Amino acid sequence: MKIGLCVPNYNDDCKFMFAISLWKTKFPDGAEVRLSASSAQWACNALAMMVKEYMTWGADFFVILSNDIAWKPNDIKKLIEHNLPVVGGWASGRCHPFLCHVCDTYDKEKNVFHLVKNEDATKRSGLEKIATNGGEMLIIRRDVFEKIPYPWFFGEDMITGDRLRTEDCHFFLQCKKFGIDVFVDWDIPLRHTAGGLMTYKGSLIS
Repeated sequence: MKIGLCVPNYNDDCKFMFAISLWKTKFPDGAEVRLSASSAQWACNALAMMVKEYMTWGADFFVILSNDIAWKPNDIKKLIEHNLPVVGGWASGRCHPFLCHVCDTYDKEKNVFHLVKNEDATKRSGLEKIATNGGEMLIIRRDVFEKIPYPWFFGEDMITGDRLRTEDCHFFLQCKKFGIDVFVDWDIPLRHTAGGLMTYKGSLIS
């Protein structure tokens, strides 16, 4: 099994926390793992470049990570072993009101995603099929990038009226277009940090 880690750096506040988590991470037995990180470019472009490189290498799974999170040693291994097209842990926003980044429904008529409320997110457990997730920790199987056309993370669907969607929202719209199911594992909450603040399960903890 080949696993490609993709880390588009856009927030330098908590590399130490990220590094400690990565150092302790357990991967499936016998896996070959590579890490690519970028800086000083848009995440959408960086991710497209990394995925393209890993596709050539023959990666089976792609792990997209923000460098402003922390996780438990078995989290990535558990997500990979689910063997789902797209699955992730979940995080809360770095700024007040620290909203959960998971959307469980999509309103096609209004072209908007609806966030899961914090009080609901903390009560859920196990795997759940969803509409979108944040880009903090995603495990994407190779066949997803074979179904969705390059560049995967940016394109016309990023533009909605006078607003620009993020690369993760664009990617999940492509998943919806191509019939790819997306899941969250509610038992894998992530710590999310910026500016000295840390959020966890929808609450400010430091």
